[in-house]
Amino acid sequence: MEQLEYIIEDSTIAEVLGVQNFSNEESAVLELIKNAYDAQSLDVIVVISKTRIIIEDHGIGMDRQKILKAWMHVGKSDKEYIVGEGETARVLAGSKGVGRFAIARLGAKASVFTKMKGQEAVLWKTDWNTNTLETYVEEKEKGTKIVIEHLRDNWTESRVRNLREFLSRTYNDDKMKIQVEYKDERKEVTKYFGKIQLGVNCVSIIRLRYLADSLKLICDIESDEFKENVQELCPEINLKVQKIEINIAEELENMKKVLSEEATDEEWRELLVSVGDFSAELYFSLKNPSAFDAEKFCYKHRILDERYAPGVVLYRNAFSITSYEGKKDWLEFGKRSRLSPAAATHPTGAWRVRENQMSGKVIIDKKENDGLCDIINRQGLMENDIYKLFIAIIIAGINCFERYRQSIIRCIAKSNESNRERDPKVIDRVIRNPEKLTELSSEETKLFLHELEQMKKENKESKKQIDETERRYKYDIRLLNKIAFY
Repeated sequence: MEQLEYIIEDSTIAEVLGVQNFSNEESAVLELIKNAYDAQSLDVIVVISKTRIIIEDHGIGMDRQKILKAWMHVGKSDKEYIVGEGETARVLAGSKGVGRFAIARLGAKASVFTKMKGQEAVLWKTDWNTNTLETYVEEKEKGTKIVIEHLRDNWTESRVRNLREFLSRTYNDDKMKIQVEYKDERKEVTKYFGKIQLGVNCVSIIRLRYLADSLKLICDIESDEFKENVQELCPEINLKVQKIEINIAEELENMKKVLSEEATDEEWRELLVSVGDFSAELYFSLKNPSAFDAEKFCYKHRILDERYAPGVVLYRNAFSITSYEGKKDWLEFGKRSRLSPAAATHPTGAWRVRENQMSGKVIIDKKENDGLCDIINRQGLMENDIYKLFIAIIIAGINCFERYRQSIIRCIAKSNESNRERDPKVIDRVIRNPEKLTELSSEETKLFLHELEQMKKENKESKKQIDETERRYKYDIRLLNKIAFY
């Protein structure tokens, strides 16, 4: 029997695993920054110009053997789960053995200068048709410098700014300093989600912890959305904090038949356990509520000075998973709100958060949540049963917040309605008998004008809600028409 091996052209590998594999230039740069992180570097510098990109770190570097046995072995990864101990420990970001081809996405030519401590420095060069390896003299003790030329993108000031913002959202650690330099201006990348301040970044924080072994989801809500006087209207509700525990096996019972109709209770439990422990911290705030609404619903903070931009980021340890850095509505807030468009004041309908009202982070672990698998290009996750349960668990926690907030809003709405019924309006008297208009006192005239202004605001707000509902349904109809066409 003759044993065969595939032979693949270098240029084809570079095209498939590099140029076509990374959806954008930012994700390719991020992949190379992850390599610096895995090399245990304390810092990495990305220098961008019109003609080249240089990425330099002070990590462990590579020697000739490492280049030959690991770097040139496509799909091979010698990376473990964790390196270091105590506060310096890092969960390694790489695992697939294809991240190096991010270089090909950025440029058609590259040189990698690298040195391990106590070893001879080596230089690997490629134009993605031929690869060469040679030694050179290096003064620094260890580290790697990647020089990428014949760039595939036109790096403008705007594009560099987008890269800094992208890295800010995708990096969630402080063990390695990231700097980006452009036109001799070097700026450090800081974590987007820093120290959270209620009333500054958001009005409510929803903290979720899923404990897989006990099948419990713990939801802790901290809020500063409403004025103090609202507590009198909702005496049985704590406006500041709320803690809720959910039995996930019972909460998601309806998913059992959908995922596996014939699954036993024990198999269902095993599937829920296999999701693994994870946590989330979500930040809620309304986007520019009107002054009328702020007064009507007793909002404590109408305008937030540093409101977090919408979007929930999915982090696996130190870095986000590409395509889950906040731009994609992967938790489907938009779809949920279209399916249940009820306002928070609705007496029976379920209010849902909108996608422009929620930001935050969900944190998973490479080992603990190994059922959440990367697709080969690491630009997303396989949407298997574990992924579907993972999403459903997060949504169960968000449901807790939605019910909590809606119960408060309903109390306020009920009080507003009660006040309207208790205090007869001047405008109602005038409508019943228009001649009364000429008999109004100065105080009643002011009240009459105020009531007219309130009616005008309410009509405007009502029209706004109707237009929003129509817009959502029109979107769904367009989507259904497209599906029907195909």
